[in-house]
Amino acid sequence: MHRHPHADQFMVPLSRGLLVESVGVEPTEPGVGQIIVISKNTWHEVKNISKDDCVCIHVFSNVDTIGEVGFQPYEGRAS
Repeated sequence: MHRHPHADQFMVPLSRGLLVESVGVEPTEPGVGQIIVISKNTWHEVKNISKDDCVCIHVFSNVDTIGEVGFQPYEGRAS
């Protein structure tokens, strides 16, 4: 579990097997091509629940480099 304090995250799965968990929201398994939006500062975790590789596009808003996104691990539980 982690969050990004400086950017919203947009994910588009290109294959099945992705599970998205967020604090206070039921886990979801998005379909291929479905856009998932995770607002900045939202605690979340993304898992591959299939036996195969899971391919997913990740896009972050309002940053020029991946280093500007920010990454904060959740202290209450191992990620």
